Amino acid sequence: MDSPILNLEPKKTRREIQDEIRKQKALKKSERKAALRRKTEKKLAEKAERKVMHKVNNAKRKLEKKIEAKTLKRRGNEENPKK
Repeated sequence: MDSPILNLEPKKTRREIQDEIRKQKALKKSERKAALRRKTEKKLAEKAERKVMHKVNNAKRKLEKKIEAKTLKRRGNEENPKK
């Protein structure tokens, strides 16, 4: 038979209870901050990736225009050769 006296845990003081509550609140807050940080980092990474892709696409477009201009110039010279 278990004695009820042996199973009793010492009661927590008000201060201990408040400390536990504070710890739980701090944990929740840190979890929210971490989630926000991850979300922000992901957004920034996507933004940087889009920016790079814009630069790449612009460079491609410029190069294509340059090549097209050169080919048109060559065709013009072939049709009207210099004397």
